Amino acid sequence: MAMKTSDHTDKFVNVCCSSPTEFEADDTTEAEVATNENSHINEKRLDYGIEDTPAFYLCFIFGLQQVLLAISSTISIPLIVGKQICAEELELVKSQIMSTFLFMCGICTILQDTFGVRLPIIQGGCHKFIPAITALMALDKWKCPSQSVIHNALTGNLTLNGTSGNYTELDVTEMWQSRMREVITQ
Repeated sequence: MAMKTSDHTDKFVNVCCSSPTEFEADDTTEAEVATNENSHINEKRLDYGIEDTPAFYLCFIFGLQQVLLAISSTISIPLIVGKQICAEELELVKSQIMSTFLFMCGICTILQDTFGVRLPIIQGGCHKFIPAITALMALDKWKCPSQSVIHNALTGNLTLNGTSGNYTELDVTEMWQSRMREVITQ
């Protein structure tokens, strides 16, 4: 959009989406300015309109791209949380957290597609709470014991370096469950 300046000189100021630039009125007319400003619109044409459908093989490729992006971010959340709650060595616990997370994402996706926004979306998790969990688990109260202690408890070797620091499998289970409860209540 070009506007004539208020002073008595014949200058126009371009005030469209960028910093204002001045140019002489006798160099170009307002119609030429409007044509030049809109020339980039004609150069960038859309491949598909709102009612158009891409070819089947392109739909398959676009869908695969969407699934790979959505699943990778959805799977990363349980893996990060599993590490923070001292369940990094516990494959069964990580699989339970991941399957619960994926199941709930599926339920939320169905609800959003049916009753919510009704768009073909994948409702996934949000990574914004990860720094809060990391900060919470960094407190001395919630620090994880070394991985060797957890490994020894799971393999039946209940002592570490001849000390009496015994952990049973039940202790390890309570360790991650108490941290998960703390994360959920906060």
